[in-house]
Amino acid sequence: MKTKLLLSALAIAFTMGISAQDATTTTKSRQNVKAKEKTEQTDNTRKQPEFPSQEMIKELKLTDKQVKEMQAVRKEQRETMEKARKERDNNNQSERPDREEMRKEMEKLRTETEAKYKKILSEEQYKKFQEIQEKERKERRDRPQGERRGNGEGRGQRGEGGNRNN
Repeated sequence: MKTKLLLSALAIAFTMGISAQDATTTTKSRQNVKAKEKTEQTDNTRKQPEFPSQEMIKELKLTDKQVKEMQAVRKEQRETMEKARKERDNNNQSERPDREEMRKEMEKLRTETEAKYKKILSEEQYKKFQEIQEKERKERRDRPQGERRGNGEGRGQRGEGGNRNN
């Protein structure tokens, strides 16, 4: 009787140990996948939304030439921003960059980009383009606090104290 009881206890302990080890391995695998996804997202290779969108092309009645020119301007803007970020990160590794300086830099780039779009589009198209841009900005500002850009896959919402609520 004691032997059966002892063997049963050992079997239960062994099963629980394997289950715990499997859960730990699964958790670590998930963490590795999330870390890899995060690294990929910070690379320049992260998928950017199509620009101009199909809705914008239809609404503004853009020609193929205008679409290509706008895409070239957007690509140039992204490359310039990425270069500025890398430069700033390399120069300020130990200290935080000045937010006001960053804001001014990005605002200047935004103004230059808008001027390029204005040259590509007709006056009517540009006015409509500005309306669409403002509408998109408003939607981004009005998003709930926990919501982020993109589809949010692989991201948990953070509750009090920054803990994940999974």
